[in-house]
Amino acid sequence: MSLPEIAKKRTLKSTSDVVLGYLLEKDMAVLPKSMSPYRIEYNLTGALEAYNLLTPEDINILDGVAAGGKQNRFITSPWGIHLGFDNWPASAT
Repeated sequence: MSLPEIAKKRTLKSTSDVVLGYLLEKDMAVLPKSMSPYRIEYNLTGALEAYNLLTPEDINILDGVAAGGKQNRFITSPWGIHLGFDNWPASAT
């Protein structure tokens, strides 16, 4: 099942709601970038709604995304600290 399918199944507005709700479920601090008061409120309400609607089955599916090797790091930090990604380059450039 994909993010859009989970969002549709749980009647959430967007896939970002699913991701934010998932991260909250994992007790991670989430700080989406936004300067618009509307978007800040939208992110907060969507994340809380997803947090309340995601099932243990949904969480297991989302846990499997990283295990399935579908994550990619697109930006390499200049400080060169290994964050645990398999595709992390040997040295930061």
